[in-house]
Amino acid sequence: MGIEIDREDVLLLIFDAYERLFNKAAFNGVTRLEKLVFLLAEEAGLMDVGQLFAFRAYKFGPYSKGVYDAASFLQSANLVDVEVKPYYSYYLAEEEKELQRDTETEDEIEQPTPTGHEKLFALTKNGKALAGKLRSIWEKDYPDAMNQIDQIVGRYGSLPLNQIIRYVYRRYPKMAENSIHPEAQGLVQQA
Repeated sequence: MGIEIDREDVLLLIFDAYERLFNKAAFNGVTRLEKLVFLLAEEAGLMDVGQLFAFRAYKFGPYSKGVYDAASFLQSANLVDVEVKPYYSYYLAEEEKELQRDTETEDEIEQPTPTGHEKLFALTKNGKALAGKLRSIWEKDYPDAMNQIDQIVGRYGSLPLNQIIRYVYRRYPKMAENSIHPEAQGLVQQA
């Protein structure tokens, strides 16, 4: 593709597109973010993105340490605020129930209320300004790429996370090989 980009630019453009397209101040979830970046590489033809992030199959499908590193850098540069929000996790609850069945008597088993943690990403004032400048440059110099980012974020950004995961697993089954998600188990059994 030949566009000079870095990982932080990609995340800024995704956060900016999400805010513009859905009128939401915060982007929810690093897993969702990973899937959108992965889909940019796979479906939008932004192959440089795939090379920048070097995805591999992991617990919830495509994983890239680069997504975490870029988000951390943006936070440390005061371009993105990150809030960690607890939420009830069905998968953690099921794991807890299994552990209790193995280690406790029937009378001792309690209803587990395990929580996971979700990161909410919000552009700061400086982040919004930089993302706006970056978007202006891309709209002028790389309009097709900018359009692809908007299309991917618009198509998948507001879907429930399980629906995005399901889509990625079915469309890219190699990325489900190491997954612990129940959707991946169905794919493995079908193979």
